[in-house]
Amino acid sequence: MPQGGTSGLPAITRQEIGSASTLRFEFLRRIGSGFTYIPQKSTHLSVGSWAALSTQPLVTAVDEFWERVVYEEPVNPVTVPACFGRVQVDLP
Repeated sequence: MPQGGTSGLPAITRQEIGSASTLRFEFLRRIGSGFTYIPQKSTHLSVGSWAALSTQPLVTAVDEFWERVVYEEPVNPVTVPACFGRVQVDLP
């Protein structure tokens, strides 16, 4: 689903531009479903290591049922050479 797709799993990529690095989360969210979508990152996969992103999303409508959500979280490639991402979905 990356780069504007309309189906599929969340796309989580790391983009390198010069010395800057960004962790990009892109996913579809059901409008009015009551679900809570929480994109998270971790430098390792230990229990309790996941943290919510600190940036605000860019949200655009896909249709009357779905919207595209994109988070871009800056990361320092020197202090964070590896990073994992996930989108936690909680039921209402």
